[in-house]
This record gives sequence, structure tokens and C-alpha cells, in this order.
Amino acid sequence: MAPSTASLDPLAPLLSALASAPPPLVFLTGKERFLIDRAVEAIKAATLSPATKDFNYDQLFAKEAGAAKILACAKTLPMMAKKRLVLVRDADELSADEMTLLGKYVESPAPETCLTFLAEKVDLRLRFFNLFKKHGLLLKLDPLADKQLPGFVEAEARRLKVDLQPGTAARLAEEIGADLGQLADALERLCCYVPVGQPIRIADVEEVVVTTRQHSVFELIDAVGGGDRSQALTLLSDMLMQREPALKLLALISRHVMKLWQTADLLSQG
Repeated sequence: MAPSTASLDPLAPLLSALASAPPPLVFLTGKERFLIDRAVEAIKAATLSPATKDFNYDQLFAKEAGAAKILACAKTLPMMAKKRLVLVRDADELSADEMTLLGKYVESPAPETCLTFLAEKVDLRLRFFNLFKKHGLLLKLDPLADKQLPGFVEAEARRLKVDLQPGTAARLAEEIGADLGQLADALERLCCYVPVGQPIRIADVEEVVVTTRQHSVFELIDAVGGGDRSQALTLLSDMLMQREPALKLLALISRHVMKLWQTADLLSQG
């Protein structure tokens, strides 16, 4: 199967495959950690049973485990379950020889195992990946382009079973930016804010998301103005931990400082 490009739901090919039966081979590559993590959770949910997951789940790190251990785990039969999951992280650290050994398994994978590889960046031109495209599901999950963000918000809204007023997805994407985790979190907060059965409006984004950001900036400016260095550093650290873009924070702070100066100027003239 060929790698999928991000669409309204970048995980659609994986979710479609999992809906029938967990595939024996999955390779997830890319730098979008939010999508990678969500894909892994979906694979776990489709493959493992809560009662037997401790017996049927192996998490390995490629460099430490090597091809031999990966193959041994992949060929182990599940215990008291139909499927087992072998998750191999940092698969981009596998050597060429190890990938050759694994390539033989890829041509004839054990149907009882879902062998899943995770890697940030790989050379898809290699023979191993050509084999994977034929026998498994290979999904490339890189950060979405700006024009794709409203589509992601709309897909999230469908997942949460909430309607969006026209233009709301674009407004939320404009305000939050390309951080998919923050977009998903903001949408969940909006779902809690809006009464059940009502669509989320642009006005709700302005109230819940924009106002919250501006309130944090006001608190930061008050701390700086009051000489409370500890509080200012704590607030700034919290905002950066929430992945607020530094340039956008600077723009917001500058805007509020300018407003304070303009107000002070008007008062002095009065």
C-alpha cells in the first residue's frame, strides 16, 4: 500500500484498515508527533484486549533490540487472544543488514501479529519500504500545511460529534496555528463551553480561545510591570510549555503595551 498524504483526516487509511482487522504490518513515519501518538493508540485499541494486553504487547527500541529480537517477538503466538502487537520505536536506527533480515519477514508476515514500526525520517526509496508498500500499510505523518488545518479541525469536530458554524474551523486554525495537539485541545474546550446540541460559532472561539490567550498576556504584563520576576517567569514558562509561538506572544505583548502607552498619553493630555 502506498503512503497516504494528509487529507481531512490524515489517519483515515489506518482507521479504515483497523475497522476490518489490524493489519500484520504498519509503518508510521513523520515528524507530527500528535498524529503518530494517536495512530499508536488506535492500533492498541484495535489489537489488544484489556484482559490479555500484558501478555500480547511488546514495545521495543530498534537499536537496542535489533532484528533478531524483533523477529522473535513478531513470530510469537498470542496468548488467549487473536492478535498481539509488537511496537518498534526509533526504527530509523536499524542498520541495512537488519532491514534486509526484516524484509524477508515483511514478505510473509505472521497474521497473528501486528508489527508496527515508528520512525521520524526514513528513505522510502529503499527496497525494505518498497516491500512494505506491497505487503503492509505505510503512512507518512508530517506536520500539516496551513491550508490543511481547517480540514483537520473539521475532522476533529466530526470525531467529537459536534457541528461547526461556517468559518469556525478556519478561525480556530488561524488563532492556534499548526500545533495539532493545541488545536484538538481547544476544540475539546469549546465542546465543554457550548451547550449540547448547538454548533460551535466563531464568537465562541473569540470568547474561549482568544480571550484566554489575552488574559494570560495581561497577567504576564502585570507581573512584569509590578516587578514580580518570579511570577513573570512562571507565566512565560507556562505559556511556552503550552507551545504558544514565541513571535505571536511577542506581538500580543507589544500590542497590549502600545495600548497602555496610548492610554497613558491620553490621560496625560487630559
